[in-house]
Amino acid sequence: MLKKITLSTLSFLSLSAHASVDISIPKHINVLAVNESTNISKYLESNTLSLPDGKSQFVFDIRKTFKPGSSQATFYQSVPVIITLEGHNASAKLTTPEISSEYAAQEFDQLQAKDKFSLSSVNGIDSIESDNLSKGWLSLTENFADASRMYNKDNNITLGVIGATAVTLPATVIDKPIVSVDTVEAVSPSTSNLKLTQDSFKKLSKTEKQNFLSWAVSNID
Repeated sequence: MLKKITLSTLSFLSLSAHASVDISIPKHINVLAVNESTNISKYLESNTLSLPDGKSQFVFDIRKTFKPGSSQATFYQSVPVIITLEGHNASAKLTTPEISSEYAAQEFDQLQAKDKFSLSSVNGIDSIESDNLSKGWLSLTENFADASRMYNKDNNITLGVIGATAVTLPATVIDKPIVSVDTVEAVSPSTSNLKLTQDSFKKLSKTEKQNFLSWAVSNID
């Protein structure tokens, strides 16, 4: 009997599936795109943005109405900020400066992107970059996913897992990998050749079978 043993990758996949970069975000910011996609609900739940391990990216802005309900009410929408970060099984909390007036809003828009937010309780984040996603990209499209793609192309940014990511496995997983065992009957070469010959013979025409039998009989030792 021969045994064919296949190592299962289920344990590795289950560990990777739960690894993410979780960013806690305040309620007043609007996430506009994540990893060149506007499918925000795929990543955002209960004010936590769960990004895949590796290099990820998201775009946000802040929108407020000043003096609501009055004839002087004004709506404010900040310049979008694009954040690119890389981490593995990481977490952080994002906060932004308070915008309590139209003057504060104007000042906020004049800030560099890195000064428009801060991260605290940082764990496992290896790098972070930010920029204002301003007119250069948004003038060509109103879609924030498309604007992100153009920004990344211009800045040579590739999202996803960069290089090989080491995964630390528990000793129990390393010592006792999950395996599936398929039992395969051992087949001798002669039996295999006979079966091939029989299969081929069945496909021959009647005349070809007669010719083959004549040849076979004449070649029996």
